[in-house]
Amino acid sequence: MDATNSTLIKIFQQKERQFQQSGIAKPGAPRQEHPRGLDWKRGGRRLIAEVKPGSPSLGTINTKMNPIDIAKAYERAGAWAISVLTERDFFFGSLQNLQSISASVHLPLLRKDFLFHPDQVEESWLWGADGVLLIASYLDQGTMDGLLKKCRQLGLWALVEIHAKEEADAVFSLQYFDPIQDLFGINNRNLHSLHLDLEHGVRIWHGLREELSARRIRIIAESGFSNGKDFLAYDAFAYGYLVGSSFMKLESTEEMEYQLKALCGVE
Repeated sequence: MDATNSTLIKIFQQKERQFQQSGIAKPGAPRQEHPRGLDWKRGGRRLIAEVKPGSPSLGTINTKMNPIDIAKAYERAGAWAISVLTERDFFFGSLQNLQSISASVHLPLLRKDFLFHPDQVEESWLWGADGVLLIASYLDQGTMDGLLKKCRQLGLWALVEIHAKEEADAVFSLQYFDPIQDLFGINNRNLHSLHLDLEHGVRIWHGLREELSARRIRIIAESGFSNGKDFLAYDAFAYGYLVGSSFMKLESTEEMEYQLKALCGVE
């Protein structure tokens, strides 16, 4: 698929041009702390709640609320981790948001962006990320392994995201993908066409469940979750969920906190 028909390719091509022109961005103050690990002992419904100002499918979602206030509400409500969009042209995020949130909460942070070079993994760590998103729908095996190798060197975990079965097969053969440290995302949204199908992840799981179970892979279900009913078909196999737009559409941090508590099962 070429860039004319693929949102994903358009974004990556733009990111590649920006990287060639400017390289990585470095914060004014170097990071002092070690990366934060995920709490593997946490029970219940594990939600990675997202600070997501906008998206290609929805346009601007919420650019008025302070990202720090949103992140603090997520932490109070019992989020398992926080995902922070740092892509600026299509999602209206920033590395500055990541850095300020890292200084304001204690939860592990996922940098959600379109990474393709190991230097960007180091950039993620410098600005406060504890984990990074890797998108198998675009990245080849060699590139993914190089990014994961850099994660291992820096002590970061990764959310390696797939949409199709053949992408899962590629992830399973990676040298540096570690089911003990990393998460395996199944995205209900096709990032080329932006089509959303809430049943897609269930179908992918049915086709892969023996191998996923044998490898003890922790599945994160992504995209389209907005109320308790949406989780019912996934709770039997999903280790956790990535939820963003449904929270960001709300008009106050109090509403975000209330809804997140309800979805996590927190009283």
